[in-house]
Amino acid sequence: MSYRYRFASAKKENVDKLKDMSIDELKRFLSEANPSALDGEGYVQIWELFGQKEFYDFFGCDFVNKISEKGIPLFTASDTAEELSGYDAKVCNKDVLLFAIDELRKSIQNYLQVLSEDESCAKAHLTTKAREWQLSSEWFPCDNMSDEKVAEMNARHLPYNIDVNNPRIINSARFEYTIFELVYAYKHFDWENNYLIFYGW
Repeated sequence: MSYRYRFASAKKENVDKLKDMSIDELKRFLSEANPSALDGEGYVQIWELFGQKEFYDFFGCDFVNKISEKGIPLFTASDTAEELSGYDAKVCNKDVLLFAIDELRKSIQNYLQVLSEDESCAKAHLTTKAREWQLSSEWFPCDNMSDEKVAEMNARHLPYNIDVNNPRIINSARFEYTIFELVYAYKHFDWENNYLIFYGW
């Protein structure tokens, strides 16, 4: 079982070309078409496999097994599925994405309930929140930094992401922000042309 799971968007044509191959066929194909998807010992690196774009990291989530149970195994050939079982790779539909959103909502709700019952934890949480929404340059010494570097640092530190070249909308790893990455995906995912892939490594 993998230790850190992701959601990724992969073009159907890229996945359909590979998902039914035996492990030997897959490795032969990759050695010519996409060598970066094989490590030095010839093991398949799933994060390089389909040219996919990872858009959510489930780090710290305790419900990834439930998501895995709802997905459909990605690899259909038994030898490929066995060799790559450590990635626990699944194809997920819109219902699974909605399930992940709701599980994350429950985690946030439980966390906030704990905070509401502990004044010192609540105060620490609010202090952290206030710092997150403050520009880095307001508390970090940057006298020797160029204006461009200061702007870069400020943009990277804030919870939201306004970089038009970055598809992510959130910088923060906190659940109460990252849930909106999943909501955005739920509303905008191109189900007609892409697969929603769930896997870990």
